[in-house]
Amino acid sequence: MKPYNENEPKLEEEPKPEEKPEEEEEPEEEENAEETFRERLIQSLQDFKEDIHNRHSSNEDMFREVDEIDEIRRVGNKVMVMHWEVNRNHPYPYLM
Repeated sequence: MKPYNENEPKLEEEPKPEEKPEEEEEPEEEENAEETFRERLIQSLQDFKEDIHNRHSSNEDMFREVDEIDEIRRVGNKVMVMHWEVNRNHPYPYLM
């Protein structure tokens, strides 16, 4: 543990008068913050709706993606089986 240094501020000190605690915001600032938040929320919702309409894929694209995922799963399963067989057939399995 490092020795207490008098130059370092104490953690339990009260905030200095020039520093305003965050809880004492003026009501006008809170209303403005709420309005900007609502505007950003509405804008992001509109962007999301536009993006969803642009994301429609054809059935062929969907099937191709599903086939790719199945291929990845098959290869992963083969690797797991090979790894399991190597470990199982090891002459000293407790060393693995």
